[in-house]
Amino acid sequence: MPLHTNAIVYEIHKKLFNEVLPDLVYKSYHADVKQNTQLLCVEMGYELAEKLLPNILNEQQADCVAAAKCLSVENEKWAIRFAYTRGMFAGFEQTFTPANAERVFQKRVRNQIMRMPNMQRYKKYYKRREQITDLFKAARKDLSKTLAEQIKEIEFDIQERLCALARHAFYIGYRYALSIVDIVQPARYCITPRKLLITEHDLGFTKTVEERELYGGSYIFQSLDNESPLPDDLKKVDLFGWTDRK
Repeated sequence: MPLHTNAIVYEIHKKLFNEVLPDLVYKSYHADVKQNTQLLCVEMGYELAEKLLPNILNEQQADCVAAAKCLSVENEKWAIRFAYTRGMFAGFEQTFTPANAERVFQKRVRNQIMRMPNMQRYKKYYKRREQITDLFKAARKDLSKTLAEQIKEIEFDIQERLCALARHAFYIGYRYALSIVDIVQPARYCITPRKLLITEHDLGFTKTVEERELYGGSYIFQSLDNESPLPDDLKKVDLFGWTDRK
């Protein structure tokens, strides 16, 4: 008797989401770090805080941080799967419907799993987030304000990394959907360049000429806190509608 279809689909999902996809997304993210000043700062801050921890924490505090980091990896892999499937959906949606491309990542991913109250819908993921917060809070207990800031740095950078990984996973899913359309019926269905460029710009993978002039080789990527990386004097000009994005 042939294998049940649901079992086949499950095996495909397990292989893709547990093994193949996370590895590819992490590779894509680390390649991006090398040319993205903002992400590079996140990783450098994380590594620096990591080096200082052994001299800061007692055994109980160190165990709390280690447990929080393990839970964070679980959430990263969950977020990668979540974002990838939403990226695929967005690719098909933009191809076959009049749906626009504005803020598609923010609508499909960021507002869902990085904002309250929507993140509470994903119970296991949200529970891990709460556990992570509690563990870091316990690790900071009895530390001086300066030392507690080192723990907060790790906690913040972990959240930033999750957002960045989801961004890469979303785009990979998005492009995969477009590649399927191109293989099946490239002449009949073709996503408009406008939608593609808007999506890529929203994700920070492409820039306008003006942004290239301001940022040079650095990519623009709005972090989890939605704050603009622009200097204060340029923020006042609000060239790119930063205030509208908040």
